[in-house]
Amino acid sequence: MATVLVACSAGMALVLAGVGVFGLLAWLIRRARHEIGVRLALGAAPGDIVHLTLRTAGSVCAVGFVLGVTAGIWSATHMRELLFRVAPWDVATLVGGTVVALLLGAGSALIPARRAARTDPISALRQD
Repeated sequence: MATVLVACSAGMALVLAGVGVFGLLAWLIRRARHEIGVRLALGAAPGDIVHLTLRTAGSVCAVGFVLGVTAGIWSATHMRELLFRVAPWDVATLVGGTVVALLLGAGSALIPARRAARTDPISALRQD
């Protein structure tokens, strides 16, 4: 029963993390719409805008990974009796969780990044 509860909590945490990355990046892009319009008006390719946006998402996710791994190790050391055949410092589990979080962050950031690349420079520059 405890394993099912932890698995459901982990699933909800993944959904919330994906929605959070998506929302944060959408808000950051909305704030930088004028800058994106200037870049596109000066000749930046849509791929450059996607790259810039994904780099911003990568830096946000990197901070989240560091905090998440630290919190994961701390909580695993305090929940030793719930862990079955897994050490708190299990490298495979930490790497697996990080890879899943990285894929989730990249997938969540791709939609706002592509939307930013389709920004109309004229409407972005006319907007305050």
